[in-house]
Amino acid sequence: ACECAWCAEQYTTSRKLAEGSFGEASLVVRGGKTYVLKRIGCANVNAANQALMEAGCLQRLRHSNVVRFENLFLHRHLSGGCSVVIVMEYCAGGDMCFQMHRIFNKIGSFSDSQARFYLTEILLAIEYLHSRGYIHRDIKPENIMLAAYGAKIADFGIARVPDSTLTRAGGLL
Repeated sequence: ACECAWCAEQYTTSRKLAEGSFGEASLVVRGGKTYVLKRIGCANVNAANQALMEAGCLQRLRHSNVVRFENLFLHRHLSGGCSVVIVMEYCAGGDMCFQMHRIFNKIGSFSDSQARFYLTEILLAIEYLHSRGYIHRDIKPENIMLAAYGAKIADFGIARVPDSTLTRAGGLL
């Protein structure tokens, strides 16, 4: 996930989880506890500000159906640019997309009660976000993580945060 000396002392990388245009996410361990470390490469100040805004969203949000923020640090690259590194809660069930494929291949579909349970969890998270003026803007199965006790919304990379142009319900004025 990150190969600098500081990170190597703090976190032991277990395996890479995903890689994309945003950067990469890896499974890491610190003090016997597992986390996800998301490293976002930033070529300029605007990209770094966007990544820091994602971290800021997670840091301010406290809800059982939103992935929990753990840590944030910034690395400056000698060749220019930087990386924003966000450490967050690990959800052992993987993402909803993975689970949907697994379930569809074995039994055909979620049961009605499973579908209602996950939909309720997601709607509770969305209600919480909107009550605080946040708009996620990227709700999809890949951004719904499954923990042992429910679903959690993750990836606030393109979320809109509260400001004076948003109502309490999250809509535009």
